[in-house]
Amino acid sequence: MTQARQQALAINLESTANNPNDWRNYEAATLALARLQFATGASNEALNRLQRAAKSLQGRGLPLPAWRVQLLALAAHGKGHAPLQNTLLTSIPEQVLPGLLLEAGPCILAALEACAITSRSQHAIITRLRGWRAHPVRSRTSFSAKETQILTLLAEGQSNKAIAQAMDISENTVKFHLKHVFTKLCVDSRTAAMAAAIRVGVLDAPH
Repeated sequence: MTQARQQALAINLESTANNPNDWRNYEAATLALARLQFATGASNEALNRLQRAAKSLQGRGLPLPAWRVQLLALAAHGKGHAPLQNTLLTSIPEQVLPGLLLEAGPCILAALEACAITSRSQHAIITRLRGWRAHPVRSRTSFSAKETQILTLLAEGQSNKAIAQAMDISENTVKFHLKHVFTKLCVDSRTAAMAAAIRVGVLDAPH
């Protein structure tokens, strides 16, 4: 991605990530912008953004997206903050933690491997994520050009309205394609769709 493209993307994501009223787009844009900031060396800014977003989402009674945001921060910390890792992982209910870790993908492995306390289910997750890292799964499901383009724009944190404008289609058409994408990926949220698309090779993992 060129520097000009990165700057334009960051500006677009920034406007969405600064509007917590639409929490779904807020979460997606926050995650996408943080990944971009990590990739371009602005790690402290990304971590501060993730911490603010997690606090905001928790304050609005939205623990699930808050945990997703916190897990990205945890992945960025890697092996360096064992107390933080243990505290966060033990604070997430055991029934939802495996799904969130699998959704995060192999990027969370270093943080998990550094944890002093791991449950049997976490050991199974670590084994599974190591397998995904060693042998990335390729999608057996075909995606149309429009669906792939929508996934790419989704990964950039674009709202349905922005995707519609970029592709010169209606918002209803975007929603129609997203419904099919979610079905093909067996997910029910924008964030899960991005993670699943990266895992099966439809999208490139952020660097």
